[in-house]
Amino acid sequence: MMSNNSNSSTSKNSTNHPHPMIPVPDAMRIALREVASSLLREIDHDEPKTFTETVSLEHALHRSSAEIIQAPISIPVVDTSIMDGFCIRYADYLSAQSGDEFKVIGYSVAGDASMRNEGEAHDASNSFEAMYVTTGAVLPAGFDSVIPIEKVTFKEGSRESNNDVLESIRNGHAGCISIDKGKVALAEKQWVRKAGSDLKAGAVLLHEGQTICSAQIALLAQTGIFSVLVRRKTIVGVLSTGDELIGERNIQSGTWNKVGKIYDANRPAIMSLVQNFGALVVDLGQASDTIESLEEKLSVGLSSCDIVVTSGGVSMGELDLIENVLVQKLHATVKFGRIHMKPGKPTTFLTIENFGSKNLTKFVLSLPGNPVSAMVCSHLFIYPILNLINRGVKRHETVNEIVDGTPVHPEIDVVLNDDLKLDRERPEYHRVKLKWDVGRSIFVATSTGMQRSSCLMSMNGATALVCLPRATDDKNICKAGEKHLALLISNSFKDIVEPQIVKHSRHMLRHSILTKRKKIKVPLKIGLVLRKTVGSPEEHIERVQSILDTVEIVFVDSVLHQERLSQILLEKTKGIDVLIIISNEGFRDSNKLAAFIDSCLHKRSDALALQMRQGAASECGLAALFEVIVGTINQTLVCSVPEEGLVGALGKIRGRVMFHAVMITQGKPYPHK
Repeated sequence: MMSNNSNSSTSKNSTNHPHPMIPVPDAMRIALREVASSLLREIDHDEPKTFTETVSLEHALHRSSAEIIQAPISIPVVDTSIMDGFCIRYADYLSAQSGDEFKVIGYSVAGDASMRNEGEAHDASNSFEAMYVTTGAVLPAGFDSVIPIEKVTFKEGSRESNNDVLESIRNGHAGCISIDKGKVALAEKQWVRKAGSDLKAGAVLLHEGQTICSAQIALLAQTGIFSVLVRRKTIVGVLSTGDELIGERNIQSGTWNKVGKIYDANRPAIMSLVQNFGALVVDLGQASDTIESLEEKLSVGLSSCDIVVTSGGVSMGELDLIENVLVQKLHATVKFGRIHMKPGKPTTFLTIENFGSKNLTKFVLSLPGNPVSAMVCSHLFIYPILNLINRGVKRHETVNEIVDGTPVHPEIDVVLNDDLKLDRERPEYHRVKLKWDVGRSIFVATSTGMQRSSCLMSMNGATALVCLPRATDDKNICKAGEKHLALLISNSFKDIVEPQIVKHSRHMLRHSILTKRKKIKVPLKIGLVLRKTVGSPEEHIERVQSILDTVEIVFVDSVLHQERLSQILLEKTKGIDVLIIISNEGFRDSNKLAAFIDSCLHKRSDALALQMRQGAASECGLAALFEVIVGTINQTLVCSVPEEGLVGALGKIRGRVMFHAVMITQGKPYPHK
């Protein structure tokens, strides 16, 4: 076994693990950086991994568009009727007296050109004319308005007719309509669908990198586009390892009935998740705990797949051989080998450069053997990696820009329904079921029960992972009623909440080493004012400190009344650099608050307010409806932002932008270099 191999690169028996344990956000960034760098290199060599293919619309659902598609035509192409009825000239309607007759000179039906009755020509002496139209029919030239059929009286000759109107007109029977103007009011162009009113030619139907949904397929078909250029699906191979595993082939061959054997749940679970994430899955089967078997299976997988995902064999046991085989036999490089998380600590990410005849970069994500660990880490790592590949990269982008713009996970705040015990060693991704609390307007998270990494029942019905901190001497339990960040893992919720991109993700800012920036010598002094917020003062302190560069929270004040807010704006803006007002109010009250704060400012900063509002909207679409007010009072920068868009708003101006704004506010020189 490996302990007898003198070429072993790592000692499994060593008490000092060869890899440092890093936070989850840092591990995610490392993996995304490696993938982004690889894609940029392949673009430079004109051999992008995500090459394209053209597919028919029936195969386009959930695929990633590889081009911008614009509407080749307007919808509708010409003016059409919205109702079954009669089209007339609006000018005639204005001129006619109630009861005047309009001669019916023809018809227009959906799908056919407009027809005049044979021999019927426009009679200049009788300007009151009409044509019968059906819903969707082209509006004949010269007519501009439609009256529904039930609003007029149709006559054949001198008598009212109950016969089929279209049939009568087609049979050449002379007819006319009369309009009771006392009962029927008509507006110009009423009941007419103008050309281009639904969609104008040139409008963007699909953006490059956008995931195609059913509505977009319908739009493409409506404009005569029946195939689309998409990025080919990323090929992900899934391999289970371990002599203890029982698979379908073992059962068929009769070699499974032995003590100590277990059914292989990891491979079906990971394969189904990867398929759900939009990739093409290759079943690499099972490898036994030998170097030869692992090398053979991994070599096959790497030759045919972009990414290989393994489960088992990454802990510290004598038979945990995955890393050594990859490093020694297949020349892989370990990018991280332990993660500060529960479950999933042994998760390892490796790259293999210049693989095969095309010298491509291959990626291997080695997951723990416990099934819950494997599934949780699949959500945390495979999903964002595939999002990046599907998003694609452009030559002018930097690695940081690509990573920052990658969608990771949908995030929401939840209230705990249970007391949850915290782990002394690591932060935990606790599996929960979510239920909407109408009264509190927030999701309530109920634990799925035992959270042991071997207990698959904890994943059964789980819709989210609640991000729990590590226990401290002061806090070892999260109490029911506390609010915590949760990552959504259920498709039913992902359709409602868009994944956050890295730079706006609160999860990616938590406990990260890589995202800590160079500290400003003198930290900015921040005051917080909370108005009707859902989050507690402690949560907002942690949130603001995690988003902004080095800051010192000088005070936090919860304010309900305008008089108190006025006092704070007058008195507490002296001696601090920035005052952040966080509110969670209805639309009308929010506008009143914005107007009041605006009236107190000595000077407005509309450019900074626009930046923050855009950032808030990128985090939460509804935040775009609420005013963001920025300006100065007593040489203090004052920012008023909605609670829902706080992370995006502050993330937009953190770092040098915020520091620069403070220096300008205080009339101090700013070192640009």
